[in-house]
Amino acid sequence: MLPFRSRENADIEYGDFLPGARLAREGLQVKHPVVLIPGIVSTGLEVWNTAPETKFFRKRMWGTLDQIKALLLNKDCWMQHMMLDENGKDPVGVKLRAAQGLDSADFLFPGFWVWAKIIANLGSIGYDSNNMHLAAYDWRLSFKNLELRDLYFTKLKSTIEIAYKHAIMNGGDENAAKVMIASHSMGSTVFLYFINWIRAQHGDEWNAKYLAGWINIAGTLLGVPKAAATLLSGEMRDTAQLNAAATSLLDYFFSREQRVKLFRSWGGMASMLPYGGEALWGNAFSFAPDELHSDKPSFGAMVDVGSSPTDSRTSDSKSSKPKFHLTASNMTAFIDHHSKDGTELYWSDDYSYGIAKTKEQLQDSKKDSRAWTNPLLTPLPKFGKNFKIVCLYGTGLQTERKYFYKLETPSDGTRSNNDTFPEEGNADMHIDQSQSDAASNTVYGVQTTDGDGTVPLLSLGYMCQHGWKQKRYNPEGVTVITRETREDPSRRSGILNSLPKVRGGPDSPDHVDILGNYELTEDILRLVSGQDENVVDRIYSEIDKISERVVLPPHLD
Repeated sequence: MLPFRSRENADIEYGDFLPGARLAREGLQVKHPVVLIPGIVSTGLEVWNTAPETKFFRKRMWGTLDQIKALLLNKDCWMQHMMLDENGKDPVGVKLRAAQGLDSADFLFPGFWVWAKIIANLGSIGYDSNNMHLAAYDWRLSFKNLELRDLYFTKLKSTIEIAYKHAIMNGGDENAAKVMIASHSMGSTVFLYFINWIRAQHGDEWNAKYLAGWINIAGTLLGVPKAAATLLSGEMRDTAQLNAAATSLLDYFFSREQRVKLFRSWGGMASMLPYGGEALWGNAFSFAPDELHSDKPSFGAMVDVGSSPTDSRTSDSKSSKPKFHLTASNMTAFIDHHSKDGTELYWSDDYSYGIAKTKEQLQDSKKDSRAWTNPLLTPLPKFGKNFKIVCLYGTGLQTERKYFYKLETPSDGTRSNNDTFPEEGNADMHIDQSQSDAASNTVYGVQTTDGDGTVPLLSLGYMCQHGWKQKRYNPEGVTVITRETREDPSRRSGILNSLPKVRGGPDSPDHVDILGNYELTEDILRLVSGQDENVVDRIYSEIDKISERVVLPPHLD
C-alpha cells in the first residue's frame, strides 16, 4: 500500500493506516457515502483579491506556513485579510474564501494533521473523492452569513444529494445510499444548524431520505468557556500560562487589544459561547451541575473579577464580594455592551443561548434561525427509522472552565455609578495570572475541570447521554450512543514516557488529536461500513452524575 501524501507532501506512514488496513483485510468496505465537516480554524482560508498589486493571490492566510510568514512580516496585511467588518462581511478590497476539497482540512500546517488520518483510513477501506467529501467553510462567519455570502448550507445540501445519487447510480439501495455525516468540534454545531435549516426550508422528509446518521466527534454542543474568555479579553489558558517574556513577545507581535478586535469580528467564534444559562452552567452562589467534588460553590460564575479562587473555598460565598461576576447567562450581553469601541457586535442577535421554558418555545424555535445552534431550544428533527447519533469524545484531561480576571482602572479614571461595574467601553479586563490554587485546580488564573483539553465534559456529553434521551429534545426517539475515550498511561512506558508529547498518541483523548485515535477511527469505519454492532455506549467519566444534577424546566416532555 502506498503512503498517503497530502498537498504538502507530508507522508503518513504505513502504520498510520491502522486500523483501516486491518479492517479492510477483515472485510470492511464502503457502504454509506461520507461527508466530513471540520471545526473552527481547521479549514484553510485563501486570498482571492483581484487587484493587480495583490501579492497573496490564491495563497492561504490560514492553513499553511504562508500564514506565519504573513503575520510576522506584514501583520497589518494579515489582520486586514483575517478580520471581518462591522457587519461580519469582507472588508473593502479584501476577499478571503475557504479552500475546498479533501486537502482543505487534512493538515493545518505541514506535519500537523487534522483530518488526514481519518481520510487515509477511509481510503484504505475503499473510499475516494466520489463517495467521501469534506464540506469546508469559512469558520470566521456567523452561520447566518455563511448562507448569505457563500450559500454554504445550500451547497452542503447539494453535496449530500449528489453523494446519494452517485451511490444509487453505482448499485446502492436507498438505505446504503444515505449519507453518513462525521463532524468535529464546531462542525457539530454547524451540522446542528444545518438539519434545523433543512427542516425550516424543506420539511422533515429531506432528512429522512438522505441522512444515514451523524458521527459527532468532540462536538461543542453546549459551547465552551474558552470562547467566552477569547471574546472577552483575547485570552485563554494557552496565553495565560505563558511566562512574562513569552507574553511580552506575543503582545509585541499581536497585542491583546488586536486579538480582541479580531476575535470579536468572527461570528463563528460566537457560536461556541455557552448554551443553557445557569441551568447548565450554574450561577455565582450555588453549585454548578459539574461541580461534584467541592464543599464550596465555585464554577457557577464563569468569570470572577476581583476575587481569588481561595475566596469561595475559605469563606461564605455570599459575603465574598468580588467586583462582579459573569455567568453563562450574562456573558454575551456583557461582551456586546462593553466592546472596546462601543459599537454593537453584529452577531449578538444571531444566536440564542438560553433554554426553552415552554412547549411553545420549543415549537417556535423550529422557525427561528437564532435557536438552530442551541439543542436546548430546538428539538431534533425527524429522521429515518435507522438514523442514529453516535457521540465520540475524550475525557480525563484538564479543561478550561472558569477564569479569574482583574479590572484595570481606565486611563481617563472613569468608574461606574456603583463603583463595581465598568461603564460601557471602559472594561479593560484581563486574566489575573497571579491567581493559582492547587486545591481548586486553578493555575495562572484559569480553573479547570474534566474534559478533552478544550471542551468541558458537560458540553461534550450532556446532550448525548441525557438531553437527547428526553422527549422534549428528541421527540422521535432517535437512537443516541455515547462512546468516551481516555488515555492509558501504561501504553507510554520506558523512554516514551520521558519524551515531550507534541501530539497525542493513538489513544489520545485530546480535542484535536482524537482525530488520530485508533479506537475512534475504528468506530468511524465500522459505522460508515454498516458493521457497527459493537459500537455501543462506553462511559468512563462522571457524565451521568453531572446530568442528574441539571434541573430543567418542568412539564415540557
